[in-house]
Amino acid sequence: MTDEQLAAIKERAEKASAGPWEIDEEIDGVYSGKNTVVRTVNPSSRYSSRIVSVGQTRRHVKEGAEQNVEFIANARQDIPLLIAEIERLRIVEQAYEALKKAL
Repeated sequence: MTDEQLAAIKERAEKASAGPWEIDEEIDGVYSGKNTVVRTVNPSSRYSSRIVSVGQTRRHVKEGAEQNVEFIANARQDIPLLIAEIERLRIVEQAYEALKKAL
């Protein structure tokens, strides 16, 4: 992964709605009662904001809607963790390369 690719991913993550995100049930349509909604969690308010819903009124996704929603909801927490790990490993790699040159 290039520095530019990592920077672009990081920028998209920083621009996304603040987390945490959670999965919620759809209240109407063909997916009513199924976990096909991703919403923000706002502890200071009794309201949350819908981020995305998968196939609210029509079956856009033939199968896997709930698994897709789980992936999307967890991406808000997972992507920043992955970015931080990549950045940490790059620092380790730079230190290793500097140590190798010093020996």
